[in-house]
This record gives sequence, structure tokens and C-alpha cells, in this order.
Amino acid sequence: MQEVIEESSQYTGLWDIYYTNISRQTGNMSMPAYEASLGRIMSTNHPLVNFLLASNADFFIGALGSTWCYLIDGMRMTGGRVMSGYLSVNKYRFW
Repeated sequence: MQEVIEESSQYTGLWDIYYTNISRQTGNMSMPAYEASLGRIMSTNHPLVNFLLASNADFFIGALGSTWCYLIDGMRMTGGRVMSGYLSVNKYRFW
């Protein structure tokens, strides 16, 4: 979400925060509408780039109830980052 990117700018100097420079969902925009706004190529390439970027992070904040975040965490562990930090915003929501 765009709001997360904007709020991350408050943490300059504390951490290096990496993200791709692309328009993101705002407000209550649906996922199909968001993907259509990006176009076929960008809506395919962008998630793959973000997945690889997140998989190589030293620390990750996500929601383990999210399949996407669960995959990122699993990929990080297989890449030798078993002890890398992970903060789940909903640690009791596994489904």
C-alpha cells in the first residue's frame, strides 16, 4: 500500500529500506483494478521483483496470515537466512 511506503520515510538513518518505485494501491482500490492499472507486463514483473527483494532482506515485517508473506519467510529460510529477523503484525493468525 502507498501509505506504508510514505510512512517508511520517517525511519531514515535507522535502517536502509528498499522498495520498488511503482504506483501502489491506495484507499480501498481492489486488487483487480490495481493490476489493470499497471498493465499485464508490470503486474507480472513487479511482484516477482518484490518477492526477490524481500527474500534477500536481513529483516522483514509482514503478516504470517498472508500467503505472500509466508512464502517470503519460507524463501528467506531456504536461502540461508534462518536467523534473519521477521516481525509478524498478526502472529496469532495462521490459516
